[in-house]
Amino acid sequence: MFEVGQRIVYPLHGLAIVKKIIEKEVEDESLKYYVIEIPREELMVKVPIKNAEGIGIRKVISSDEVAGVFKIFLKGKSKMAKNWNRRFKRNIERMKTNDITKIAEVVRNLSLKKKDSGLSIREKRMLEKAKGILISEIACAQDINEKEALSEVESYFI
Repeated sequence: MFEVGQRIVYPLHGLAIVKKIIEKEVEDESLKYYVIEIPREELMVKVPIKNAEGIGIRKVISSDEVAGVFKIFLKGKSKMAKNWNRRFKRNIERMKTNDITKIAEVVRNLSLKKKDSGLSIREKRMLEKAKGILISEIACAQDINEKEALSEVESYFI
């Protein structure tokens, strides 16, 4: 169970903060909810506590785990479909897992593809979204600002 004030990671949105825990009556049953703020998107979400794990909400990685994320950038890109539509679907699947290593793979693959032959408009948006999710978590884990985290990430693709 997460606590009020705890920073967490919400699937497809990135860093979030548990603002409060509330209780609501739903069909004669008392349910507890997390009220979660997603600052990057100025969004508030209510999630039943009993569904949080199934949705994929998780705690932020530790600062020690960040090095493992950066190691992913040093590996060559994964085999990607030539068809951008298939590539896009596969990358969405990776991002939905809310696994930081899969999100890092999306950033790596799309960043390398962008350098090699360019990206479609949707893939450019996906790269920015994946980078935003990744950067927000790295910044939180390392206790640095997002600009510094972005600099670290982009240094692998210069």
